[in-house]
Amino acid sequence: MHLFSHITTRRQTTPHGEVLLAVCLLVQVTFTVPADAETHCSEQTVCVQSVRHEHFVDIFVIDKKAFDVTVGLALTFRNMRLEPLQNDPETYIGRSRTPAARLHVKNRKVRWKYRYTYDWVRGSLYATHEDGYIYALPYESGHGYKVAQSFNGDFSHFGDDQYAVDFSMPVGTAIYAAREGMVVGVKEDSSTGGPSEGYKRFGNYVIVQHADHTLGEYFHLKRNGALVHVRQSVKRGDLIGLSGDTGHANGAHLHFGVYGALSGKARRSFPIRFQAQRGIIDRPLKGERYIAP
Repeated sequence: MHLFSHITTRRQTTPHGEVLLAVCLLVQVTFTVPADAETHCSEQTVCVQSVRHEHFVDIFVIDKKAFDVTVGLALTFRNMRLEPLQNDPETYIGRSRTPAARLHVKNRKVRWKYRYTYDWVRGSLYATHEDGYIYALPYESGHGYKVAQSFNGDFSHFGDDQYAVDFSMPVGTAIYAAREGMVVGVKEDSSTGGPSEGYKRFGNYVIVQHADHTLGEYFHLKRNGALVHVRQSVKRGDLIGLSGDTGHANGAHLHFGVYGALSGKARRSFPIRFQAQRGIIDRPLKGERYIAP
């Protein structure tokens, strides 16, 4: 699960003099403070920005990546009135800065303060998987690779990875797009991998957003193994990367799954079907080798 949280607080003591307090509960958070704004970021992906005006404070959500994110934003305050501008949780489109809320000061002669927390996950609340879609096997035509872990696998395919599939293959195997879409995420700078969850952040990947707003995620690629770039349109069957063993990986393989968001704290994977030489595979079986047509 890709889940991140951040908490910050702020207070004003008098209408003429301010005392500002920020508390960060995550290690990997950066701070940027333009003129009348404070911007707090998590994982250099999702930022919440507060902008002061004379009688109110605007709260913005910034998605710095190309993929959609779903954010849960909770505000607590004193001597202020909340004007929500978005639902909570809400999905924010890639590379956007969106007004999320406005806090109006009720009485400027009395101390006011506010505090916010936020959680976020990669993916959209509005992903509605096209269940009739038959995915291509994500490797070269005429080749077959054994399924190392399928749906509900006991190593790591539970929770938001319930319907992912792992294909065992040597490092450097050509990976092809299982479905057409737009590349919205690329990471290829890691050469580190291992069997514990602590290695998760080192996994290289290519992420493709589909027409139904789901995300197709190809994980564990080798270092410099992404052969596409963000905002590139890909067709089904296009070469997109080279397999590897980076991240949370118990050996070299390709992890493929299709995802959407459930809330700012949880994602979901969707059951998917593949076209193989033998026909349509409704549920890939562990230990089976499926040849791409």
